[in-house]
This record gives sequence, structure tokens and C-alpha cells, in this order.
Amino acid sequence: MRRLRFGAVVVLTSVLALVVVGCNDEDLNQMGATGAHLTTVTVTAYDHWFVVDGDGGPGEVAQRSIHLHNDVTFRVTNAGEAVHSFALYADAEGQGLLVRTEAIPPGGSAVATFHFHDAQVAYFRDDDHADEMTGELHVVE
Repeated sequence: MRRLRFGAVVVLTSVLALVVVGCNDEDLNQMGATGAHLTTVTVTAYDHWFVVDGDGGPGEVAQRSIHLHNDVTFRVTNAGEAVHSFALYADAEGQGLLVRTEAIPPGGSAVATFHFHDAQVAYFRDDDHADEMTGELHVVE
């Protein structure tokens, strides 16, 4: 019985080593990479706040966590009465633009896609209402 357990441990360790060695990070560093996660994030823009997959509300910073090596599709719907947009930045100051939608009229929707390779925090906002309409996307291992 001990030999069987030892053999199972050796086989499992070998398989895990092959998986780790076989996963080259460079292969996952681009949109559409084989083995990358595919995630859809639903964003609803109200006139003074965002709701992201059910998180957020008036006066709150909407947040969502995803795994790295991820092709993320943001499906943005404007549920407000004003025109809104969605912009994703690498920094809280809004200088490192990653992806942006066009202006979204009331009742309209837009789609934006971005590939996240590294662990980071990305910041999103409506550039015309950046003092109110903000959120964070936490990319974690």
C-alpha cells in the first residue's frame, strides 16, 4: 500500500512539473493566447456611478477581481439619462490608457476587450464624469 501511495505521489509530481514547464508565460502574453482565461465583465453606467457584475452604487468605487492571463471583454450598458463612456487605465490618474469605448447614448451599449498578462490594478472611469464614476479591476494570480 505504501508503494502504491509513493508511486501515486511520484506520478502526480511529474504531471505537475510537466504542466508548469509546459506553460510558457510568453505564450500567454497576448490576446487570444491558447490557455488564457476568457472573462466577460458586465458594466452598467448610471448617471453618477458604475455597477460592475453587481458591485458598486452611488458614492462607491465599483470593483471586480479577475485572474491574470485573461482576455477580458467589457460589456458596457448605459442605464442613465446622460451620455457615458468607459475608459480603462493602467494608473489612477488616467494617463496610461489601455482601452476605451466610444460615447454610449442612454439605453445604448458598447464592448471593449483587453488582455491582462500581469498582476495589477487597472482603473476605469467615465472620462466626462471622472470625479464620480470610477472603478477598479484587480488582476490577481
